[in-house]
Amino acid sequence: MRYFVLLFALLSFVAPARAMDCASLARVRTDVLRWDFPVSVTPMDAKASVAFISAYNREPPTPNLEGDLVAVISNPEKPTVVVVIFKDGCAAFTLFFPKQKFITLIAGSQI
Repeated sequence: MRYFVLLFALLSFVAPARAMDCASLARVRTDVLRWDFPVSVTPMDAKASVAFISAYNREPPTPNLEGDLVAVISNPEKPTVVVVIFKDGCAAFTLFFPKQKFITLIAGSQI
C-alpha cells in the first residue's frame, strides 16, 4: 500500500504546475526518502540521461519526451522502477517500468 502512495506522490510532481511549484531533483529526493521503506533515488549523469530519453523515444508509440536529467527511484523489494525525467530542473514526466524493461532500455541507450 505504501508503494502506491509513493507512486501517487510521484505523479503529483508532474501535474500541471506554476513555475513556483517546480519539483526539483532535491525536492523529489527529499520527499521520496521520507517514506518508511527502502528506496533509492539515483540520478543519471547528463549524457546517460539524454541517451536514455532518446532510447525511450524510439519505443512505440513514439512519445517524443524532452528532458535533460533522469532520476531512477527503486525499491529492491519491488519489480518496478520509477523514472522521473526533468526538464530545466523541474520534474516533467514520471514513467513506470518493470525492472527488466528498464535494464533493456539502458542497454539500448548505448551509454
